[in-house]
Amino acid sequence: MNLLLRTYMAFSTRNIALVVLYLVIGMFHITTMVCDQVYGADTPKFVAKWGSTGSSDGQFNGPWNVAFDSRANVYIVDQRNSRVQKLDSNGNFITKWGAYGSGDGQFVNPVGIAIDSLDDIYVVDLHNHRIQKFDAHGNFITKWGAYGSADGQFVNPAGIAIDSLDDVYVVDRYNHRIQKFDAHGNFITKWGVYGSADGQFIHPFGIAVDNDGNVFISEKNSNRIQKFDLNGYFITKWGFSGNGQGYFFSPSGITVNTYGEVYVADSLNYRIQKFDTNGTFLMMWGSFGYNDGQFRYPAGIAIDRSDDIYVTDIQQNHIQIFTELMEPEYLLIDIDIKPDNLENTINLKSKGVIPVVVISSDIFDATIVDPLSVEFGPNGALESHGKGHVEDVDEDGDLDLIFHFKTQETGIACDDLEAILIGETFDGLEFEGVDSINTVKCN
Repeated sequence: MNLLLRTYMAFSTRNIALVVLYLVIGMFHITTMVCDQVYGADTPKFVAKWGSTGSSDGQFNGPWNVAFDSRANVYIVDQRNSRVQKLDSNGNFITKWGAYGSGDGQFVNPVGIAIDSLDDIYVVDLHNHRIQKFDAHGNFITKWGAYGSADGQFVNPAGIAIDSLDDVYVVDRYNHRIQKFDAHGNFITKWGVYGSADGQFIHPFGIAVDNDGNVFISEKNSNRIQKFDLNGYFITKWGFSGNGQGYFFSPSGITVNTYGEVYVADSLNYRIQKFDTNGTFLMMWGSFGYNDGQFRYPAGIAIDRSDDIYVTDIQQNHIQIFTELMEPEYLLIDIDIKPDNLENTINLKSKGVIPVVVISSDIFDATIVDPLSVEFGPNGALESHGKGHVEDVDEDGDLDLIFHFKTQETGIACDDLEAILIGETFDGLEFEGVDSINTVKCN
């Protein structure tokens, strides 16, 4: 997943709408279901899929949320299996803990998970109305919470997030509020009451905190996102009921990347939507289905330190991983500037030429380079003789290609520490190579 080029470009979609009749709180509503959203070229790329339905190691039954520790291990709350599973960054099973019950280390419908700077793990134990805290091996540390509406009590808590100070934010769903605690479970503050005005909630669900201390809350019933500061002061909101860009149908999980961009699991629109920090729509992807990149109920969403995106699907009982780091459109190759000079010294006053070798390797044949396409240095100097010549420069049995460029045409400057060569092969493959340089006689 270590790729090179990051993209933010939005894509076009095509929707086929089906009218769906559903019952909500005793009233009939009519809405549209997004059944086909065509991927654009610049949407996140599907990378991998983990899990299947079951109770064995690495299987899931209602994986609601994901979190990561400092070593890139992945923790999943496996709701209907009443446990937490720990996997490595490649999806290999490491350990698990939990069982159905109300004792320490037991769960009744765990749904939320977050990890602090010490790699301690906080799990939202929904129907035990509490938070449980564990170390990275699953050893119980402490717990807090009970059924009720007093400070530190909960009624069906859902989402959880941790800020840079290791303060803990819990979505107290059926009390229609957010509660904030320190890492030991001591109550700090709260905000929110039942309602649809700014700063009010109707069954809030997901929560995320960005690097600047902004708190984002998803509301499944109100189909919107609200943004607050760390003390609960309202900043902005966005979203309505529907299936267009920036509209939601029961949004669940929410997360932010290192750039402050917000990702929302738009559960019953079967897609992920991405926004900037103020709610401006950037892109979306996903549709109803069983294939890679499709969802039946995207619930949780989290982003690792490489900005890879993990989406849990509680109907298909697996986790899909996506990346926005698109593979480069060019091939990175090896070059050697001035192969007979270990320091690659370049005399900027020289009227001569700089030899540059394109080196053949297991993945690249230098002899198929089109000499007329090759450019070197900031000014894109062309080969001084119009073509290179082949020679096994590194004596590995493969023919390399040597070019020569006039020093005064390259545009290399006194402070430059490296120089780049670009070009194409005869069949149109673009490539790029870079090597260090040491400039002398700058004045």
